Amino acid sequence: MTHKVIERAKAFCIQEKQRLTRPRVEVLKIIAESAKPVGAYAILAELSRVFDDPKPQTVYRAIDFWLETGFIHHVTSLNAYILCQAGQRHKGSQFMLCDICGRAVEAPFSDMPPSLQECMAKEGFTPSQWSLEVRGSCSKCQN
Repeated sequence: MTHKVIERAKAFCIQEKQRLTRPRVEVLKIIAESAKPVGAYAILAELSRVFDDPKPQTVYRAIDFWLETGFIHHVTSLNAYILCQAGQRHKGSQFMLCDICGRAVEAPFSDMPPSLQECMAKEGFTPSQWSLEVRGSCSKCQN
């Protein structure tokens, strides 16, 4: 799967005339290969296997790039990052987070729930982005 993500990232960068630097590629690989959402300092630790003495700003710049392009999402409650599974370029994200094993699954819908849309319309609120996180236990951990 990682190979496909990197190929998609390369094609995206060519099409959008963006630079695909080696740190950006390596950060995306680390996130794509992680079984759980991964924090910036864990990414930095993994990056040190590829680069001599990588700096935190290198990781944060790469993370910001992949967030802006929609390749990854920020799981706010964990302050960690996960590969977008629902196709990039959607404004909202929603996750099911297992409290036991730490796994995160992106829910397959990209539209905001209608009841939330109604509430925002009533308040005259316009979202720029949104994230919904549901915590519980996955089917593997329930057995």
